[in-house]
Amino acid sequence: MAQPAGRGPVVAIEWVASDSGDCPDAAYVEAKTARLLDGATADAPRLRARAVVVRDESGPWRVDLSTESATGTGHRSVTAETCRAAADATALILALAVDAEGGATDAGADSTPAVTAPPAPAATTAPAPAASPSHETPIPAPDRPPSKIFSAGVYALADLGTLPRLDPGAGIRLGATPPFAPPVRLELGASLWAPQTVSQTSPSLGSRFDLRSFDVAACWVPSLGRWELGACVGGELGWITASGSSSGTGVGRSSDALWPILRGRITGTCRLGAHWAIRADLGLGVSLDRPEFRWEGVGAGGVQRPAAVAARAAVGLEVRF
Repeated sequence: MAQPAGRGPVVAIEWVASDSGDCPDAAYVEAKTARLLDGATADAPRLRARAVVVRDESGPWRVDLSTESATGTGHRSVTAETCRAAADATALILALAVDAEGGATDAGADSTPAVTAPPAPAATTAPAPAASPSHETPIPAPDRPPSKIFSAGVYALADLGTLPRLDPGAGIRLGATPPFAPPVRLELGASLWAPQTVSQTSPSLGSRFDLRSFDVAACWVPSLGRWELGACVGGELGWITASGSSSGTGVGRSSDALWPILRGRITGTCRLGAHWAIRADLGLGVSLDRPEFRWEGVGAGGVQRPAAVAARAAVGLEVRF
C-alpha cells in the first residue's frame, strides 16, 4: 500500500513475542492495523504501542498492550486461543484507539478516510474470542494462569517423631480451589505408614505399631510463573494400633488410640503442564493429646508415646482438572 512522500503509519508498534515460531511478526500487526485504518497516514505517529506476547501454561495466548498518545497512556490485556487471533485483536484495538484519538485531537489537522471509518465493519474481521469486552478492560498481569478447580495427588511420606524411628509412608490428597480465590486451596488427605516393632526390656516381650492418619488443611499458594510457593495450616487425626505379645507365655493384647494434631507446612509446586504438577511439602505437627502405650505386669513400663512435636516431609505427583 503506497504512502505519500514524507508521511508514515498512524501507529508505531513494537511487537515482542516470546515464541516467534508460532506468532505473526510486527509487520503483520502493522499491516493489519493499516488495513483497518483504510491506509491512513500521518506526518508522525499519533499512537505508539508496545505489545508483549506470552503463552500461559494452560495454553491461551496473552498480549499485554501499552499505548502512548497525546491524551495519555493506557494498558490492557488481550487473550486468545492462538497467537494470530491475539495479533488480530491487537490490531483492532489499536485501530479503534486511533479512531478515538483522531476524533478527540486531530479532527482538523490531518483528516483521512481511515480516521472516520466506522468501527463496526472492522470488528467483523476480528476473532470473536479476542473481541470480547472482558478482554479489553485494563487489568494487571494475572497472579496465576487460569486455574483448575480440583486436584488429586499421590505422595511418598516420611515422619520423624510419631513412631519410635523414622517411618516411611504413602498418602493421597484431594484439593479444591475456589474460583473466586485462585491462590486458596482446601485439602483433604489420608496416609498409611509402615508398621514398626519395638522390643521391651525383656527380649521375650515385643510390640508392633500401625499408624494411619487423616488430615484437613487450608493453603495459600500464590503462583510465580510455573512455580507455586505457599503454606498450609490444618489439623490431623492420628490413629495408632498397638499390639503386644510375649514369646514366653504366648499372651497377646492390642489397643487403639486416636489423638488430634495441629499441623503446619510449607509447600512448593512445579507445574509440568496444564494438568500435571510435582509437589513437595515440609512441616511440623504438634500433638494435643499424646497417647502412651505401656506393658502391664511382668516387664511393666512405657513402650511408646508420640513426640510432642513431629516432623513430616512429602513429595508427590498431582493431577489438576
